[in-house]
Amino acid sequence: MNYNQISLFFLFGLALLFGATACSPIPIKAVQQTEGDYRSIQVDAVQTEIGVGSPIPIDIVVSGSWPDLCAQLARVDLTFNDNRIAVNILATPADENCPSDQLGLPLKLALPLNMVEMAHNTYTVDVNGVETSFKWPQDEAATQEIEDRATHIIIYIGNDGNLWVGSLPGMKSQQVTTDATRLTGGIASDLDVNYFFPKISSDGRYIAVRRDEGRTTIGGVESSLSLMVYDLETGESVEVFDQTPAGFDWKPGTHQLAYAQPFSEGYFTTRGEVDSSLAKSIMVFDMETNTSSEMVQPEGSFAIYSPSWSPSGRYLAFEEVWNYEGSGYFAYFDFESMTYHSWGEAIGLYDWSADSNQIIYDRMTYTATGEERIYLRNLTGSEEQMISVNLSDGYAFAPAYSPIGDQIAYFVNKGEIDNQVYELHIQNLSGRQVLVVGEFTFVQPLEWSSDGGYLFFSSGLDEAQQISAVSVVDGSISLVGQGSSPAVTTIFE
Repeated sequence: MNYNQISLFFLFGLALLFGATACSPIPIKAVQQTEGDYRSIQVDAVQTEIGVGSPIPIDIVVSGSWPDLCAQLARVDLTFNDNRIAVNILATPADENCPSDQLGLPLKLALPLNMVEMAHNTYTVDVNGVETSFKWPQDEAATQEIEDRATHIIIYIGNDGNLWVGSLPGMKSQQVTTDATRLTGGIASDLDVNYFFPKISSDGRYIAVRRDEGRTTIGGVESSLSLMVYDLETGESVEVFDQTPAGFDWKPGTHQLAYAQPFSEGYFTTRGEVDSSLAKSIMVFDMETNTSSEMVQPEGSFAIYSPSWSPSGRYLAFEEVWNYEGSGYFAYFDFESMTYHSWGEAIGLYDWSADSNQIIYDRMTYTATGEERIYLRNLTGSEEQMISVNLSDGYAFAPAYSPIGDQIAYFVNKGEIDNQVYELHIQNLSGRQVLVVGEFTFVQPLEWSSDGGYLFFSSGLDEAQQISAVSVVDGSISLVGQGSSPAVTTIFE
């Protein structure tokens, strides 16, 4: 391993300190000390390298830039907090006599972690604001032990139109709502109730879902549209929003639900022209206090909708509404710097990387054209990279990034554009090996389990859809239930 600017003597001392005090901040000083304020080192990329049989099997490999030509490594602070590892790397104070540097001086260093006595889990590493993640341990026996402790909670819309919840292993489903009228059509009561787009909180307690109610009256149909949350622990429910939400998502690790408000009437003055003064904010509902508050204002020229949290909870992505049809422009809000960012382009269906630093997407911004592929791009901006396999025919769409960060999954259409038969591909990012699981019809987007062991999705004709669970290890398929729109979270016992 190339340690570049860091000495072997420093690494040996660092390893001893990490092993001795792995649960508290660790100030590590360079050999030559200077007085004054330390400076943060610019970090561009972080990854972990995992060995086998070494006393220190995990290395955090950091790439970045020195503050100037005279800077030296001065201090490393490391803190463990449950499954999160925060590292702060600092350089020596500024030297007014240092020559100017127009190009920047790159650095690369490796920081060893002593994980021998650490709990088996997936760990997030944050180095100067740049994140990555790794699974500990990596051997098959330990991975199986983690999987044996995992319970996957799946919520979905049953083919009866009601909200259902089940779990793996030993799939047992129970009904959450009972008033849907998909099968009866509301004929007896003149009442039509439907549920859409369920989302589950990280701890599996709360389910958010859109509820649409229509009642036939002498004057026509009266509609009541709302965003509801069901508490699986108490059996109670609460109306979060009394209008149709324009998308919603749970913040990871919390009971906070971000939701977008519907567009104001008159937002589109003419096709392709909008009235930005009618754009509304994304809101957040806190289940602990049962209150809503403003979360993100539309700082650009467009209304914002379809919120999607990054795994770290630092970023909230959404789309800017610029046209009647198709995807909006991809944008996001950074809650660490409190800044709003827009790519100014539509990217179609997308998903976050586990470290929240990258986005994968398919550019299916409306209907399929046959040119769609899976692309990867850094969140903060870089040239996109095509990462799906080469296709001589057909297109790839609906990507999902593994929570472990080593694989992606997506669907491939290999025939005519209107053909509704799709292959499920699970692709290893390091070697580009692809496991083709099988063919499915009328598919809906993929959901990974939190441990990266399973993929969930629904397929089949509208009122006969079924939910499948695919084992990533061997590609075996299990039937979860009859229904659609699965959402999943994983609980470790």
